[in-house]
Amino acid sequence: MGDTRILVVDRTDEHVEAIARALRSQGCEIVTAPPRCRDVTEAVRACDPDVVLIGAPELESEFAEARRPADERPIVERAKTALMDERRLGETEAYRLLRRMAMSRNMRLIDVARGVLGERA
Repeated sequence: MGDTRILVVDRTDEHVEAIARALRSQGCEIVTAPPRCRDVTEAVRACDPDVVLIGAPELESEFAEARRPADERPIVERAKTALMDERRLGETEAYRLLRRMAMSRNMRLIDVARGVLGERA
């Protein structure tokens, strides 16, 4: 575990520092995003970590969206919006629901999103 480079991302510096201290005590190398980074995606690209530890739930969907191929993002966004409207969910909850649906059906997220929208691949 001592060779593992971990980027810790959270909304508050206090949370990041507390998590970083705990991980350092276990021999992990903690990398920090340069101050110029505007979002999680930029921080990951700048630091090139082995692991990204996300402490704030709202940042999970931001990170996952950044990793998704560009042509799939609009479809997932539309499906997320449809779930938000239909079920009165927040953005994070709608994204988590899509992920749970994909995992429980052993399907890719894009395929579940298309199903929610009634589209074919």
